[in-house]
Amino acid sequence: MTDIGPLIETFATGGILDETKISVAQVETLRAMGMDVAAGKDGKYRLSSSLELLEASRVRDSMSDVTNDAVRDIECHLQIDSTNTRLMTMPSSLAMGRLCLAESQTAGRGRRGRTWQSPFGENIYMSLGWRVPVGVSVSGVSLVVGMAITRALRSLGYMDLGLKWPNDVLVEVQGTYRKLAGILLEMGAPANGDHAIVIGVGVNVAMSGQASAMIDQPFATLRDMTPVQMGDREFDFSRNRVVAAILNCLIPELIRYNSTGFTPFAPLWAEYDLFFGKRISVRIADQEMTGIHGGIDHEGQLIIDIDGRQRTFNAGEISLHLLDGASNAMSS
Repeated sequence: MTDIGPLIETFATGGILDETKISVAQVETLRAMGMDVAAGKDGKYRLSSSLELLEASRVRDSMSDVTNDAVRDIECHLQIDSTNTRLMTMPSSLAMGRLCLAESQTAGRGRRGRTWQSPFGENIYMSLGWRVPVGVSVSGVSLVVGMAITRALRSLGYMDLGLKWPNDVLVEVQGTYRKLAGILLEMGAPANGDHAIVIGVGVNVAMSGQASAMIDQPFATLRDMTPVQMGDREFDFSRNRVVAAILNCLIPELIRYNSTGFTPFAPLWAEYDLFFGKRISVRIADQEMTGIHGGIDHEGQLIIDIDGRQRTFNAGEISLHLLDGASNAMSS
């Protein structure tokens, strides 16, 4: 990326390049990454649409004091294999409080080994290194992250959002639940007895036709949604601002979680739960069962009423989908 990094930055600032500054091979490389590089009648190259790059300084400008104190370092990559992998492969002492952002990923990952489509400059791919003290269970962290992200997006005016247990952020569009954001939590090696975790977040901001064709489930993007006007503030969309909003909601909740565990968060889940009281199907290995979604328990485990008997499941065991209406069916 070293040879095309300066070219990307030039285009992002509205620059125009002629054939003496950019080669045909470089143009093709940028196009292969998903950048809409067009040649004008004058033979010069420019982007067909504007491009906002993720920048540490711009993210910090919108972060609260608490968030700035907790996020020690921010690194921004034009391309990386995976933001989660980046933090998982460094010592936990360096990963703690480190935010990794990328414009694109070549090996982005979702839950249950799925590929996370990561076209260049269109969405948000971010990972945060964190520690949970010994003695505090990490089982509820994923739900807390999901609630924080949903609240952050609502604060920006995207109101019609909710969660599918444990942490998929969904929006209902014409009777179909579509995935807007996903979360991948991974455990690292213990750090001085603490639980070292990496919190990966992917938010669909926009999606090119090429990337869309490779996604095998209903999805939504922020660009497709109309935000509600929040007070007198004029809406100014920015991926950097969205990243900061997520962190401003997430960091205080992670700090609180480290002191209290999941128990005080459990009653808040009902506000976000889209599937409560609905008939769902759950799959565990090769076994499939149907029942009524009963919310969560005090540890964040899923409660399902199966033939009049309540059973609980943790996030690592199952995948689920909704049965109340075929158009709403969506697998985990």
